[in-house]
Order: sequence, then C-alpha cells, then structure tokens
Amino acid sequence: MRLVVDLIVSSPYLFDLDLPLFVRDFTVLGSAENASRCFYLFAKMPQTKKHEELIVFLIQNDTINELLNCIDFHDQKIRNMIFEQINKNKLYEKIMQSVHFDEFGKYLLQVDKIDGLLLFFLNQNLINEALNLISFYSSDLQNDNLNNTIHIPSRTEKINKLLEYARNHYNIQQYQEIRKLIQKL
Repeated sequence: MRLVVDLIVSSPYLFDLDLPLFVRDFTVLGSAENASRCFYLFAKMPQTKKHEELIVFLIQNDTINELLNCIDFHDQKIRNMIFEQINKNKLYEKIMQSVHFDEFGKYLLQVDKIDGLLLFFLNQNLINEALNLISFYSSDLQNDNLNNTIHIPSRTEKINKLLEYARNHYNIQQYQEIRKLIQKL
C-alpha cells in the first residue's frame, strides 16, 4: 500500500486533483498512516496554494492527529508551514480538541509561534492554560541536577513570566489588555 501512496503522490498529475477530496477519500480508504504519508510526500514538493488548502482541510475535518503525526517526521520548513496556517486561520479551537494537544503545544514552542495561541487562551479566559504555556516557553521547569528535582514555578512566577513575555512580544494595547485580564485573577 505504501508503494501505491508513493506513486500516487509523486505523480505530476497530483496538482490537477482536488487535493482535499483526494486526501479525504484516501484517508477513508486507507489508514491514518497513509493519509500522513500522502501529506509528507506532498509537502516535499514545491510549495503551492494547495499546501495551505490541505493543512486547513486536515485540521477542519478532524484529521488533526494525522497532521500531528506528520509534524513528528518533518523538517522545520514544513512545521512552520503548518503553524502559519493554524495562526492565519485561527484554528486553535480545533487543535485544542485534539488528544495530542500537549504535543502540539511543544511543537509551537519549538518554532517560537506561541503568540497567537497565548492570545487565544487569554481571550477565552483560559488563564491556567496561558500560564502553563508561558512557563514551558520560559523554561521554568528546569532540572536541578544536583538534587535531582524539578523546579515547579509558583503561580506568581508564571504570572510574572507571562507579563514579561507580553511586554516584549505584543504592542502596548495588547499588553495592557493582558495586564487587565491578569489583575482579575
């Protein structure tokens, strides 16, 4: 089956297909692994508008796990492509429904694209999620090799890190909005 997938996806006629429908049908007929293999091979081709369509399609049609499986094996360029579409199309809510949301958060941190997700959390009053995200981002969960312990930051430490991040990454108006939200805690 993998050989069939490779042949189909490497075909020059692929770009003439309605790609989202092709991937949807292939996902149904094949397996999740085949769907992610399709995306993997497709993503290696020269980038076109259809890449964006496919990423958005996979997220909106609850095949996010296949997409996240792809991220595991992909290079930085493809990760950035995926996160760019997630940010551009405000697809955080769909992502949060995924069983792999924790993994997804780690990938966001790797490519330094947490701004949109952080604002999404704050606007949804998901303060704890925002604080946890920022504490991971700021590497507060550090191993203490001498005592073999993990430093778990206090809520105050997390809030301070969040404010520091907001001051450095957002405009003044957004920063003030974030401060107001945090003052309500």
